[in-house]
Amino acid sequence: MKVSILVSATKEAREAANLLLKHHESVPPSQADVLVVLGGDGTMLEMLHRYIDDRKPVYGMNCGTVGFLMNTFRPENLMERLKRAQVAHLRPLRMQVKNYQGESHEALAINEVSLLRQSAQAAKIRVSVDNHERLKELVCDGVLVSTPAGSTAYNFSAHGPILPIGSNLLALTPISAFRPRRWRGALLPHRSSVEFEIHETEKRPVSAVADFYEVRNVVHVSVAEDPEKEIKILFDPEHALEERIISEQFIRRVELTHTSEVISADMKPSAALRGSKNSSMRLAIEAVKEGRADAVVSAGNTGAYMALSKISLRTLKGIDRPAITTVLPSITGDVVMLDLGANVECSPENLVQFAIMGEVFARCVLGKDNPSVGLLNVGVEELKGNPTVREAHEFLKTNNVVPNLYGFVEGDDFAKGTVDVLVTDGFTGNVALKSIEGTVRLVTGYLRKSLKKSWLTRLVSPLFLPILQSLRQKLDPRRHNGAIFLGLNGIAVKSHGGTDAFGFSHAVGVAVDIVNNRVNDRICAELKDSDRLAAAKRSSTSE
Repeated sequence: MKVSILVSATKEAREAANLLLKHHESVPPSQADVLVVLGGDGTMLEMLHRYIDDRKPVYGMNCGTVGFLMNTFRPENLMERLKRAQVAHLRPLRMQVKNYQGESHEALAINEVSLLRQSAQAAKIRVSVDNHERLKELVCDGVLVSTPAGSTAYNFSAHGPILPIGSNLLALTPISAFRPRRWRGALLPHRSSVEFEIHETEKRPVSAVADFYEVRNVVHVSVAEDPEKEIKILFDPEHALEERIISEQFIRRVELTHTSEVISADMKPSAALRGSKNSSMRLAIEAVKEGRADAVVSAGNTGAYMALSKISLRTLKGIDRPAITTVLPSITGDVVMLDLGANVECSPENLVQFAIMGEVFARCVLGKDNPSVGLLNVGVEELKGNPTVREAHEFLKTNNVVPNLYGFVEGDDFAKGTVDVLVTDGFTGNVALKSIEGTVRLVTGYLRKSLKKSWLTRLVSPLFLPILQSLRQKLDPRRHNGAIFLGLNGIAVKSHGGTDAFGFSHAVGVAVDIVNNRVNDRICAELKDSDRLAAAKRSSTSE
């Protein structure tokens, strides 16, 4: 039996390949009887897509985190394991898309086809199954069609059902459905054809994603099983996919872990890195690293949290330092602001990387087509500011790494919504954020006092109460609590240390939204397809 060993680019996978090659010869995929994949589920999906037309069985060994589609890595007895392996037969979905430019696209999905809103507006989607209209208008964040193999992934996190392999079913699952509010999705025969028609496409743009392949601004999407394609995945008998799918449904989703150490508010990051191995912060971050949790949320020591997250989760390729990033309201709409306290001192290169990440975040998450980027400064003139800010601005302007560079902005430009992305160092950003929060409390406090100033104001105050409550809700810092460490290979959300239970629950909600909308995956895809970070690195090095 001839095997072709296909390896992920990670250090763990390369080391595993070296061990495997000591015992077994690897031939080119075209000459192999079985393809052996070393890596995680992402690598497995990539290889399944790449060699789907070869119709060869694929056997994966886990060198990543979750490894749901993989077997346990062992370098010995590979041939015996392959002979004993059980075959899981999968058929992919074929997605056919038209965007509002009239262009047509096709792609295969082994896990799921997802439709996701691109803007702050909820999507409005007409759903038909086998040419019969089933939902005239689904108002939601998105909707997906999942195969049994993909039902434990994004579908399950969106509260969809887990489908056993061989069930001949597809899962149609809404993502945060607003209307019909109680609709939880549907189980469909595997030969069903599902069609989605997007309403109000310019006001409520929607993207369609088939595993790795994304099409933006779609108007019509059809999804059906492709009967011509078949995938064969091999599993050890004790590690069969059917058993894993059943077991997944009985996993406890809430687990309490006792910790005996505490990272105090005044502990230095270096001390947290050296010790505190049994602290809740470190263990929670490790759970994300190992795939036992999708995200970590902490209101603890920001410096220690950032240091531990960076060491454990690592940064995205090309990123030196993550930035605390959040979305805040302004007169004209949402504004992405970074950094909010992770990096007290920044180099010009750091600010350039923040600008690129913020621009990608605004496009991928907020759906802004051409987000404008500004650097926070003491004035808008190019001669003002410290050398770090001026050098970063000069680089951004000269190298065009951010398509829509506005230039310098001042503190009052945030509330005006002058730019879509506001970039600054962590010291300035943290001071600005807390100044904004304090100003909100000051204004609402003045309003309350003014309405209680005299018998006349008390008499008319009930008339203003709804307006005041609406204003308070819009400006309530707790409703905007929860900032992501942008630039990490994992989801880490920072909550304000002084918030209450309501504010912390909002931070948890931010983490859930980021996971459900696969924000990191989309940003990684954008950065992977762009050479902007590499250009920034090369320029900085040459200087």
